Amino acid sequence: MNRFILLFPLVSFCYCAPVEEMIKAEVAPVTGGWNSLPLNSKKVIGIVKLLQNLYNKQSMSSYWIKFSKVEEASVQVTNKIDYRFTIVTEPTGCLKEENLETCQTPGFEEMMVEKCHYFLTEQPRKSILTVIAKTCEKM
Repeated sequence: MNRFILLFPLVSFCYCAPVEEMIKAEVAPVTGGWNSLPLNSKKVIGIVKLLQNLYNKQSMSSYWIKFSKVEEASVQVTNKIDYRFTIVTEPTGCLKEENLETCQTPGFEEMMVEKCHYFLTEQPRKSILTVIAKTCEKM
């Protein structure tokens, strides 16, 4: 007959520290639903700068338009990434021949302030951002 010898300790010791942190209930984002983005995030700032350049290229005005305020930024992730932005535009008194970054001249009274809504989509694998829709209204 074969005999087996067990060399395992019969008693093990364990120290478990008490849990001190409090568990907080959080609402998880809905898959495929719209979630707000931090307005000061690098992603939002980069996209808004891109939209401002696009706005000024398409504008027939001789003056630069600045995006003065981002009111809303949202993202939705499905098989692509969708973005929604609500942005307030501010006319400047600087001609397009001048540098927009150093422009300090305020716009003229007859220039209108607008609130624009953008809807964009991004294909994750290609990293191509496409403006799907843009609507602007006078404020």
